[in-house]
Amino acid sequence: MLTSRLNVSGSKAVLAAILMLLLPAAAAAKKRVVVLNFVGPQGKKAQAAVAGRIKGKYVIIPQAAFQKTAKQLKIKRPTDDDVANVARKLKADAIVAGIVQKSGRKFELVVTVRDGGSGSVIDKATIPLGKSPKMDKKAHAKIASEVLPLLDRANGSSAFASSSSSSSSSTGLGASKSGDNENPLEKSSSGGGSGATTTAAIEPNKPVDDPTTASAMGGKASKSSEVGSETTATATATPAGERPEWRPLAVANFDLSGVGRSLTFDGNNMNTLQGYSGGMVFAMGVAAELNPFASNAGSLKGLGFYFSIDKVLSISSTLKRAGQPDQSLDSSELLLTLGAQYGYRLRETADSMTVGARFGYGLTSFEINVPANLNGAVTVPDVGYKYLEIGPFIKVPFEVANSWWELGAHFSYLPVFDAGMITSGGRNGTISMGSNGGASGIELALGLSWRFKPTWDATLGFKLDRFGISYDQGASATGASDLFYTIGAGIGVVY
Repeated sequence: MLTSRLNVSGSKAVLAAILMLLLPAAAAAKKRVVVLNFVGPQGKKAQAAVAGRIKGKYVIIPQAAFQKTAKQLKIKRPTDDDVANVARKLKADAIVAGIVQKSGRKFELVVTVRDGGSGSVIDKATIPLGKSPKMDKKAHAKIASEVLPLLDRANGSSAFASSSSSSSSSTGLGASKSGDNENPLEKSSSGGGSGATTTAAIEPNKPVDDPTTASAMGGKASKSSEVGSETTATATATPAGERPEWRPLAVANFDLSGVGRSLTFDGNNMNTLQGYSGGMVFAMGVAAELNPFASNAGSLKGLGFYFSIDKVLSISSTLKRAGQPDQSLDSSELLLTLGAQYGYRLRETADSMTVGARFGYGLTSFEINVPANLNGAVTVPDVGYKYLEIGPFIKVPFEVANSWWELGAHFSYLPVFDAGMITSGGRNGTISMGSNGGASGIELALGLSWRFKPTWDATLGFKLDRFGISYDQGASATGASDLFYTIGAGIGVVY
């Protein structure tokens, strides 16, 4: 009995020892993979889909750890070697980056897999998504069949560590004490008996050509690579298909709106001056943005141009006089703006806001066709405000129910350099016999757009313009307030 117990106990001890040896080896065999933040429309969901497939087989390291390590190494101009250095500190075997982009009229997910040992690209997997950037069942299946095999090909930073270790022991110099900032790609391994030294075949230390990986390391993708003293220029003009979806080249919007106006005068001697109070009238409008540098990698990508015009299709003004029948007078109304704008996107992601400024020219006119027999009866002046537009704007994109929305707003100061009849004596001199007025205005606009199709937007908008007029002494009024407001809805085409 005693011998039997000793044998059982000894067997358990041996089994425990074997398990203790095998478990760390099994854990160590599990590769570590850095998953960087995916960019582009539906980028977060694409990243979640890829990470979901990876985590079942590998250990995932988040982008935050990758960025922190790159910052510690003070990387300013990312190269393949820099990627390898970061991966070595994190003990990462591979780095995965991804972008959802448009190719022609359809979307695709491009997943880039880099080797943790060399930092170079193993390969790229292109997964078609169709007319929508959403991940469907076919896309999920493609991740397993095309992305995971690339990770299996990663040698990982551990390959260089073991190469260095064997080199040290074979030369009899002891273990290497290289620092964390040492480039692992510069290490060599010594042959045994022959004494010959061989250097691992490594690709040139080329700059990182993947914008997503470069951005995560605090730098930009480079257009040239340096090997020793030779510099090889590479043509890396971004194809149109790789331009981020959130930076359209052109946007055109067509809307139907209602335009209202209210004009009031201030003063004590206004018996001869008429104001204007009109309900909303039907108008059609066209608005457009042109961003010719949207594909530019530099600061010019934020520069663009804008244009808008709203024309009231049919409007008549009603003259009301005590004891007289109302009389309808043909009128016309036009609102126009054009100019340049510069927007700075806080991050190059689909959900990042843009802040910027506008500078342009504007025209707001309202004219009444007065017949000769009513020249003395109609005193409300025509207006033709010509002004500059100066002010900030903001655009805030957000995702709701798998669709992208954008809230926009701008506020502008409108210095008027010509207002027409209202500051030049009025109609038939009813305000003053000379040019005696000045004007300025402000504008507030709000807009909401819904990207219901890859190249189509539904839009809602509101705009308010207020012009303040002041008069010199001797005029029939001391001042006036002229208010224009527009509410509209439309459809937009995005390219």
